Amino acid sequence: MALQQLQQLLSSEFSLQAEIEQFIALDKQKRAGHWLVLESALLEPKYDFSSDAGKKALKEYYEAHKESFRVPEQVQVQYVELTADRLANSIQVTEDELKSYYEQHKEEFGTPEQRRASHILIAVDQNAAKEDKERKRKKAEDILKQLKEGADFAELAKKFSEDPGSAEKGGDLGYFGRGMMVPEFDKAVFSLKEVGELSNLVETPFGFHIIKLTGIKPADVKPFNEVRDDVLARVRKERVDLLYAEKKNEMAEKAFEIVDALDEVAQVVGAEVKTSPWFSRDKGEGIFANPKVREAAFSDAVLVDGYNSDVIEVGPNHAIVLRLAKHQDAYVKAFDDVKEEVEKRLRREKALDEVESLGRKLMAELQKQDLNSALKVLPEILKAKWNDFSGLTRHDGEVRPEIRDLAFETPRPKKEVPSANGRRLTDGYAVLVLTKVEPGALPAINDNERKQVAARLSQERMMQLDSAIQGWLKHHADIERYSLDDEVN
Repeated sequence: MALQQLQQLLSSEFSLQAEIEQFIALDKQKRAGHWLVLESALLEPKYDFSSDAGKKALKEYYEAHKESFRVPEQVQVQYVELTADRLANSIQVTEDELKSYYEQHKEEFGTPEQRRASHILIAVDQNAAKEDKERKRKKAEDILKQLKEGADFAELAKKFSEDPGSAEKGGDLGYFGRGMMVPEFDKAVFSLKEVGELSNLVETPFGFHIIKLTGIKPADVKPFNEVRDDVLARVRKERVDLLYAEKKNEMAEKAFEIVDALDEVAQVVGAEVKTSPWFSRDKGEGIFANPKVREAAFSDAVLVDGYNSDVIEVGPNHAIVLRLAKHQDAYVKAFDDVKEEVEKRLRREKALDEVESLGRKLMAELQKQDLNSALKVLPEILKAKWNDFSGLTRHDGEVRPEIRDLAFETPRPKKEVPSANGRRLTDGYAVLVLTKVEPGALPAINDNERKQVAARLSQERMMQLDSAIQGWLKHHADIERYSLDDEVN
C-alpha cells in the first residue's frame, strides 16, 4: 500500500519550488574552456602491413571480425515495368477532340458563374415533432406572404432569421458558386432567373428558407486558344489513367495465366523484360528499395515455387511484375576479396588507438603544465591546436555535438584548477579543458512552463523508482521463470 502511494505521488506533477528552480538553473548553465581533436587520419599512413607480421595481423583481424564481412541472402529478379509516363507517348489527340472536350467542359476553363443571395431561415430540428415542424412551416409562409406584399427583406431577416451568421446583415450570404451550399439551397438559388426574385419555401436539413437573389456574376470562360495546352494536358491525363488501368489489369491476368515466364506480360504492356541488380531482404536500390517489392521477391511463391509475383504498385501509376532470376545464400566474403577493406579498417583502428593514448598522455601532462606547453608531448604531424569556447549551453548548435556533450560531462574545475576530460570519436580523440562554469540565470517562467518542468521531473523520478523497485525485487523476491514452451496451468 505504501509503495502504491509513493508511486502515485511521484507520478503526479508534485515538485518543490526549489527543485524546479534548480533544474532550470542547471538547464541554462553556461561553460567555458578549450578543446581539440587529435585526428586519427593523420597517423593512418604510418601503418604498413606488408611485412610478415603485418600480413598476420590482417589475417587475425579478419578472423576476429568475420561476421562483419557477411553478405546477406540476395536475389536477382526479372521484371516488367508499367508506367503512365511511357504510356503517355502512345496517346494521340486530334484538334477536333480537343475542341469537343473544351465545349463539354467550358465552365471549367475560367471563372464559373457566381450568385449573391440573402435568406431568412426558420430553423427546424431534424428530430422535431410533426406538429412543431408544421408550426415552423406556417411561420415561414407568413413571412413569405409579407415579403410578397412588399415588406423589406433585410428588416424581416434581422427580425426573424435564425441564421446567426447572416441575420444581422439582413440575411446577406455574399457571392458563391455552384456546389458551395447544401443541394436543396444550391438548386433553388441557381433556378432563380432575375435579381430581386424570391424563391418559394426551400426545405433543407437546417429548416425552411426564403431566398432572395441579389446579384449575378456571369461565368467568365476563356477562349479555346488561351487554354488549348491545359485542355490537351487534361485529355492526355484522363486517357493515360484509363489506359494504365486497362494495361495493369491485362498484366495481372497474363502474369497469372502464365506463371513461369514474363515474355507475354511484357508484350501485353509493350515493355521489355529487365533484370535487377542483386538486393537483399532488407536493402535494395531504385524500385527495389521499396519494401513491397522486396517482400514479393522473397515470398515463397516467387522464391520457392518460382511463380510470377502479383502486380506490385510501387508508386502513383507505376507497377511491376517480377519473378526470380538468381538466388544466393548468405555467405562470408573470403579474405582475399576483402583484404583492402581489412587493411583499411585495421589501419583506422590502430590510428584511433594511438591518438587515444596520446590524448590520455596530454591530459596527464595538463596536470603539470599550461595548455600550450602540454602540447609538446604530441607529435607535430597531429598539428594540435586549442579551440576556445565560452558561454556554451546544453542546447548550443554551433559546437560539434560530441564536444558540447563532453563539456557538460566534465567535472567542475576545483579552486580555479582546470578540469580535463577526453572522449574517443569516430575520427579521432577529443580532449577538453573546462575552466569555468556559470550557473544558469533563473528566467521568469509562466505557470504552464512551470508545470511542464514539474511533469518532466516527476517522470524522471518515476523512472528512477521503477528501476529501484526492479532491482530490489531481483535481489529479495522469490521469482519463478518459465520458458514460452512451458505449459502453465
